[in-house]
Amino acid sequence: MRMMNVAIFLAIIAIYEVHTATTDKFDGKAFFIRNFHFGHANLAQIRDMKHSNKICHYCVVTSEHVRPNQLWRFTAATNFPGGQKGYYYISNLVNEDRLMSIKGDVGVYGAEYGDDQLWRLSKQKGGSKKHTPYLLENKAYPKFRLEKYGKRDNLIRMDDGWQDVGSDVPDNAKWVLVPRYSANYVKTVIWMADNRRGTQDFAEEVTFSTGLRLQKSSEISTKIGLEASLKASIQGVGDLETKFSAEISTSMSSESESTWGQENKITFTAPAGKQYRVLQDQISFNSDFERDNLRFYGAYTIEETNDKFGCTD
Repeated sequence: MRMMNVAIFLAIIAIYEVHTATTDKFDGKAFFIRNFHFGHANLAQIRDMKHSNKICHYCVVTSEHVRPNQLWRFTAATNFPGGQKGYYYISNLVNEDRLMSIKGDVGVYGAEYGDDQLWRLSKQKGGSKKHTPYLLENKAYPKFRLEKYGKRDNLIRMDDGWQDVGSDVPDNAKWVLVPRYSANYVKTVIWMADNRRGTQDFAEEVTFSTGLRLQKSSEISTKIGLEASLKASIQGVGDLETKFSAEISTSMSSESESTWGQENKITFTAPAGKQYRVLQDQISFNSDFERDNLRFYGAYTIEETNDKFGCTD
């Protein structure tokens, strides 16, 4: 039964851009859905159906060439009245249509909401701590599992036949969720002067960046869910989320990517008799779709000493 109001759903999605749930590691976040057996095959939507009330059964394929249309956002059913815990709507980040099932078939749909578009993740053995395999089970057809049954991109189906041969789940029915971004934090020296033997202060103008900057392109592939994806990548990594979440939001407050980062020119002065350095917090946000790679340039701090500096973390 399809009953969800589209306007209500879109309103809740908009709230996620600012408030992503931290108690649910999937809700509001975007992932590449990668087959466990065919290790480079990502689930993709190859046609935009959001302006149509038709179900597209041939729109869901896999591809080994990483593209933005392979990103899928999970929205917990519990965000809606009567929604059951553990189930998610899975919408394509680029096309905004939702993954759905009809018995042995799988497709996408962009109109009314229903149980055939709700999915549950069933954790499986194997994989690693970083890449845990799951079954994708549909609420309307609980005996069927999403499966890639061959190497060709279009060999995707909902299948229940493997249940007849025993309890072992085949690897081609398992899927790994790869986050849109992974984060790497560093404290970088942007200027240093050893003036310990000097008798006069030494000054120099330094140019450096602040804010967010794309590393390999001038335009992000899609801004939908971007802020939530960036913040998700630093959750649980020390105090990075607490320290930088507000700064990331501020950097992204304008529409154009070209204004997310700024160039700054500041004159720093190393006092006579001191070793002096300026350090900046930086975070690399790396994606499997490398054109979307971003780097965050945060606040700087100044350190000075009569002795030698140790290494930065």
